Amino acid sequence: MSNKVYVDVLAEFSKDGLLIPKEITWEDGRKYEITRVKDKRRAASTRAGGVGERYTCVVDGKEIFLFYEDNNMWFMEIENPTKYQKYKFKKDGRVYCCAECGKEYARRISSETMAKTNRKYASERMKKNNPMKNAITREKVSVKLKAIGHKPKIRGGNGQITIPQLLLATALGWEMEYPVKTLKKENYPSIYKIDIANPILKIGIEVDGNSHCALSRQAEDKKKVDLLNSLGWNILRFKNEEVLNNLSGCIDRVMSMI
Repeated sequence: MSNKVYVDVLAEFSKDGLLIPKEITWEDGRKYEITRVKDKRRAASTRAGGVGERYTCVVDGKEIFLFYEDNNMWFMEIENPTKYQKYKFKKDGRVYCCAECGKEYARRISSETMAKTNRKYASERMKKNNPMKNAITREKVSVKLKAIGHKPKIRGGNGQITIPQLLLATALGWEMEYPVKTLKKENYPSIYKIDIANPILKIGIEVDGNSHCALSRQAEDKKKVDLLNSLGWNILRFKNEEVLNNLSGCIDRVMSMI
């Protein structure tokens, strides 16, 4: 089991002709954004062997080494595998660059498995045993809700304007629910709507509620932002609580991009 793992890297050339890595795709398809390149020098890999351009990159707040070999291939070093890691690699062919990556993969798989299980069994069980199918039960619930003065909570998001969205848009004087055509790209909707936008500056703002915490929703959000970035938009994200508790701070952050 080698300490060298070859990876796909999205990179671009700067105006000075420097090759700058931007994103790493791990062998199982996960993508990691490189937020900063702190150093570049020719060096040897002490763990994995080989010589090339060594980039010191910041990914998820951690420093890593990314190597660009003379054969135009990118690789990363991984920690010396333990006996258990060797066993797992032989068993399922998967290895991680660090313990944190292993935990992240396990968390993602666990979340996806739980969601699939709930859709398959919990939904079916609720359809069969839903007490609201009983007319007597529905009448009792209706009487009780009226007695306590209950009214359905008005929710925003998913195309509806939320209070935090309205507050921030009003403070900035920008448009809400601004439509952007995706140019009919495959596997994309024909239009993406941005919560708050300035089409002249091409700056967009997404104001997120709790539903955006789900891993599947985060993947959809990233897909949307990546496409908008490719069309020249800069996208900022705020949580509802950030806008409600620190509106001036959110405005300052937006102004810093202008």
